[in-house]
Amino acid sequence: MLGPAKPLAALLPYSLCLNVMANDSIKLNISGGIDGPGGQLRISGDNITVLDRANGLVLISPDNNDNLNPDLIKIRGTLTIPKGNYSLKILPDQAAGVSADERIVNQQATSDVKSRAIVTRTDIVLNDSFEFKGYDLSTR
Repeated sequence: MLGPAKPLAALLPYSLCLNVMANDSIKLNISGGIDGPGGQLRISGDNITVLDRANGLVLISPDNNDNLNPDLIKIRGTLTIPKGNYSLKILPDQAAGVSADERIVNQQATSDVKSRAIVTRTDIVLNDSFEFKGYDLSTR
């Protein structure tokens, strides 16, 4: 039988350790801890397939350290793309430009919800073997 519900503060801090494995090796590791509105999170991995389609293949190797504070979220790290290729044959529908008769009006959104500032610095490292082809452009 379950006892009375405990307040969230009584359940903290939380620790996290998650390993995703494939072929007997760790592909993705997420670890860290949360204590109230703050915490730390580390995400690392090696050759994780994020796109596998007829028009492209992309593998990533993330290495991130994230810090959560009551007023600020800091995301720092590196996203390495060790292997990949992508061929763009046609533009998706959402890539169409704005119609000439459409008017965009800037309006300040109002919200009563307090949000945290987010500061990011993620270096993206593209391996020399990555290839992109599309609209008469071919890179390597």
